[in-house]
Parts: sequence; structure tokens; C-alpha cells
Amino acid sequence: MCIAKETPEPVFDLADCNLSDVPSGVFSMCRVFLKKTLFLQNNQLSSLQGGGSLTDLGHLRVLNLMNNKLSSLPEDIGHLTHLQDLNVENNRLKKLPISFRNLQNLHHLNLKGNRLTAFPMPVCLLLNLQSLNICDNPKIKTLPKELGCLEFLKSFLIDVECFSFPPRDICMGGTECIMKFLCQALGKAYSISSPASQSQTTDGADNSSISQELVQCVEIPSPSASYLQYQRAKEQRQQDLLMMEEALKESYEMQSASIVDATTKRQKLLQDIAQEQERMENEIMLLQSKKEKERQNLLSILANVEDHSAKLIEQLMSLNDRTKSLSRMLEVLEKDRLENELFCIKQEEVEQLRKKEILEAMTEMLQCEENQRKHEARKFSVVEQLQNDENESYLKLHNLFQEREMDQQILINELLEEEQYQKEAFKALQLQKDLQHQEIIHQIHLIEKELANLTMAEVKKKDLKLNSEVNVLAEHRTALAYLLSDLLTAKKKREEELKKRLHEMDLQRAHEAEDFWLIQYQKLLDRKPKDIIYSELEMDSEVKYVLMEASAHSYLPLFAVKGVTFSQLVNYTVKDLKAIGILDEDMCEEILAKALECLKNVEGDGSGTPDMPKPSAPPESPTEVQPSAPLLSPDTEAKLWCQTECVICLDVESSAVFLPCGHVCCCLKCSGGIELCPMCRTAITSKFVLTAT
Repeated sequence: MCIAKETPEPVFDLADCNLSDVPSGVFSMCRVFLKKTLFLQNNQLSSLQGGGSLTDLGHLRVLNLMNNKLSSLPEDIGHLTHLQDLNVENNRLKKLPISFRNLQNLHHLNLKGNRLTAFPMPVCLLLNLQSLNICDNPKIKTLPKELGCLEFLKSFLIDVECFSFPPRDICMGGTECIMKFLCQALGKAYSISSPASQSQTTDGADNSSISQELVQCVEIPSPSASYLQYQRAKEQRQQDLLMMEEALKESYEMQSASIVDATTKRQKLLQDIAQEQERMENEIMLLQSKKEKERQNLLSILANVEDHSAKLIEQLMSLNDRTKSLSRMLEVLEKDRLENELFCIKQEEVEQLRKKEILEAMTEMLQCEENQRKHEARKFSVVEQLQNDENESYLKLHNLFQEREMDQQILINELLEEEQYQKEAFKALQLQKDLQHQEIIHQIHLIEKELANLTMAEVKKKDLKLNSEVNVLAEHRTALAYLLSDLLTAKKKREEELKKRLHEMDLQRAHEAEDFWLIQYQKLLDRKPKDIIYSELEMDSEVKYVLMEASAHSYLPLFAVKGVTFSQLVNYTVKDLKAIGILDEDMCEEILAKALECLKNVEGDGSGTPDMPKPSAPPESPTEVQPSAPLLSPDTEAKLWCQTECVICLDVESSAVFLPCGHVCCCLKCSGGIELCPMCRTAITSKFVLTAT
């Protein structure tokens, strides 16, 4: 475009530019820059609409449209009244518009290589046409006799073999034979002439008449004066011709230089454009490959999450079915056990009442817990005080511990004397020892983690617009939500059963001994097989200390039965701890951390850890109902691979679960005032906080 506008020649050249549409404003530019020739050949044009209005090309002399994809010419082509040369070779034209007859100044017309179904009749009205080419239009079989009206037609090219009229021998005779035949068919005499000859004849006649008038009006001079005047005029004419020749030469050199400069600029511009296009294509290819790799990685991660959630749903469903079937059996056995216990309470009261031993055991346990809490709370302050003045701090701390222990001893004695606190202690221990309640809580933790995973995966897939995979995740999430609702109902039901059982025991204790709840607490503590109790007594004291420091005292039977020593424990990994039955990965890491800390203390001061206080109450072997359902394998543990933030405030981690959709997408503060799920717009029937949170 730039080269076509800047060139001084009256030619607007857009050939070989691979154009699919005429650039906007081309026709008006031709009018403004007074271009007489427009080259659009060797492109991919299917129409002339994009260039503007064809009325702007009224001054155009030459129009070249060969080697394009034009299927028709617009009706506005008739406004090109000064057009003399039109080339539409190798296009897809089927007919010419009626306005084509207005091109009365057209001298050369090339219709070769099109799809004309018949000879275009508007051509017969172009009286100044001198050359016509209709080759490679196989559907044209006949020529109209009106073509004989074109008196100035000198060159007419056709495919001789395809025509039935005129006959083949006439067509082989050339343009003159064809025109004679058509004139004869039209009933007129054939005569060939040219517009130039007519204009010259007319001009000559006018000039002769003018010269005659001038001769009559001007006096004839003498021969000598005429000769001198002729010589002067001749010399003046020669000088004028020399000056004109020099001016033309300079003009030609300037035009040649400008043409060469414009050609060089055009080639350089085309090369720069080609290089820039190649560079952009390479960058686009690199960017596309990078995006495709990222997309594949994300899809593989999402597929793994889907597989993991599907397996977990299957395992949880199977465990839920087995739990429901076993719960009935456990209820029957529990009722029998309660009846036996209530029947034997009076007989066992005198034998099993060891109030003093129980009080000492509870006091020691509370002292250990209180010491541990105080140690953690004052750890950093005590270290700083010891560094500043070790002796003085030690005396103050020792006195403070003695005072706190005396106060604590008084509080513990008062607590143990009050029956209500004894009842609450028994209730807490009963919930801790109830295997069915603990199993339900564990399954709730797994489902909550998986719901958080599915919510994050759904957000990622919505960003990628993977609607089909989002529907699969929605099915998994809905199944987990219903399963979570059932587990919450089962948990609530189990807690109500335990409360009801406590209420029944409270009603029956009116006729029993005074320390009824202490007796029940002791029985619940002693409900272990003798083998396990003996194994706990014989287990490594350092292992027992590590478990107590890690708040994993409930796993003492596992380590006691397996006979794990402290030297074996420090070499264990998380996988080894899961193999012996500890499924909580955080608990495994806490146990290993405490073991390494204990090992460093032993190696640092050369002394072992103090033995944990042993229970003074003798073991007892009441029959305990063991769960028949198998423990979950380590592979079934839910793994959090990402964390989600609240979709409303985008600041706090999501902690609220919405039912029935199961989305985990809001924090506790933002979930208070909403009634529809922010992700799926489902009405919220109930909401609760993640137990892990």
C-alpha cells in the first residue's frame, strides 16, 4: 500500500500480495492520487466490495483482475466509463452484469479461463471494442449475430473446436472470416475501420478549411524574407528541441531513479514483513507448545484426583455398609453387656473399689498434663531467665512449682470429691474409648478432606472450561455430601445413645454405693485384655515417654503388642508406623519428631528419659467387644494436594461445608449470611464447620 501510494507513476500496484479482500480506501486513493492503472492480479479476491465505491474509479484506464476468485462483477462496474483495458482472465465468472454495456470506451477485453455459460450479450453493445478473448469457456457454443455490429474488432480469440455457430471452417478462418459471416447473417456489409482514422479524417477536414481561410486573410510575403524567417524559425525550433530533449532526459533519469528507489524500498519492506511474520509465527508456536504442556500437566493432575476420589468413595461406601450391618450386632452385644454389668455391680463393688489407687492415678495423670502445659507455656521465658541468672531463677521456679502443686492438689481433691466432675470424666473417657464413635469421626475427617480436594479441582476445571469433567466431579461431590450427612447423623445418634446410657446408669445408681462414677471410670480404664496390660507394663519406658509426649497414649497397645523398642522407633518411617496401624499421618510425624528429640536429649546429657508413672491399679480383664471391620490401609488415607481460599473474601482458608451440594468454598465468617452456594447456586439446607479446622 505504501509503495503504491508513494510511486510517482500513475499506477496503483497491489499485485501478488495474496489479498483475500480489497483493502479499505483503495478506490478513493486512486481518485486522490490520479492513478490511471490499477493492478490487482495474482491475489485471492472473491469480490470488490472492500475497496470502497467503484464510482471513485471513473477516471481509470486499465484494470487488471486476472488470477483471482471472482464469481461475479458488481453492477457498479458500469461507472468506469473511461476504462479502456479490462483483464479478468482465470476467474470464476458465470455472466456479466447489464451495466457492463456502459463501458463504451473499452478497447481490450480478456474473458479467458472463466465459467461463462453463454456469450455475454452486453459485449455486443461495446461499439469501440478492438480485441476480445473468450478462450477456455467450454460452455459457450454459439456466437450471437449481433456481434457483427462491432466494426472496430480486430482481434477475436475463441476455441474453434467448441463452437457450433459459426461453423468450424469459418472459425478457423480467423477474426475477419467470423465477422464477415456474422455481418452477412445480420444482413449488413462488412467494413473494418478504427476510431483513430475517423477522428484523423475529421480533424484533417477542419484543418484544411481553417488553412484556406488563413491563406485568404494573410498577405503572401517575398521569397527572400520568407527564407530568412524560415531559417530563424528553424534555428529557434532546433534550440527548443535541444532544450526539450535535455529536460526530457533529466526527467527520465529522475523518474528512473525514483522507480529504482521505490522498487528497492518495496523489496526491503516485503523482506522485513516476511521476517517479522516468521518471527511472530515462531513465537506463537513456542507459546502454543508451552500452553499445551501446561494443559496436559493440569489434566493429568485432575485425572489423578478423580481416580483417588472414586476409589475413596468406593471404600467408604463399602465401609459404611459393613458398619451398618455391624452396628446392629454391636447394639445387641452392648445391651447384654450392660445388663451383665448392672447385675454384677453390687458383687464387684467391694472387690473392685480401689478409690485411693484411682485417685492417685488420676492425680498423676492430671499432674503430668498440667506440667506439660506449664512447660510449653513458659518454655521461652524460663530459658531466658535461666540464661540471665540460673541459680536465682531455679529457686524461684522451684518455689513456684511447689505452690502450684499444692494448689493443684487441693483442686484435684475437691474435684474428685464432687460427683458431677467424676461423671463428666467418665463421659469423656467413654467417648474416647467408644470404637464406633471414633470410627465415625475418622470417616468424617476423610470425607471433609476429599470434599475440599474436589472443590479445588472443580474450580480448576471451570477455569479450563472442562464442563464434562466438572459434571463427573459434581457426581462424586454429591455422593460424598450425602455420605457425610449420613455419618453426621450416625455420630449424633451414637452420642445420644451414650447420653441415654449415662442417664439410665444415673437413675439406677440411687441404690448403689456413693462412689458410683469412680467405679465406672475404673472399669472403663481396666477394660483391656490381660495380655495387652502385661505388654504395656513390660514395654520400653522410653517408647512410652515418647508416646505420652506426642499425645498418642491411645496407641500404647499397638506398640506394646508389637514389642517396639526405642532403638527401633528412632529408625522408623511414616510408612512403618502406618504398617503397625497408625493411619493418621500427622500423628506419625509427631511421634517420629518426639523420638528424635528424645534421642538428642539422651545423647546430649548421657542420661535417659525418666520413666513414666505406672498405674497403681491392678489390671482387670473384662470382655471387650472388638470391631470386626478391618482397619483402613494407608493407601486409603486422603491426601490434601492443595488448599482453597474463601471464594468471597479470598483471604481466609475455606472452612464451611454446604449441604446438599458438598462444596467447601467459604470461610466461617462469610458463610453466615448466605443462603445459596456461591459455586453452584444450590439452596443451602445445612452448613457446618470442618472438624479439622
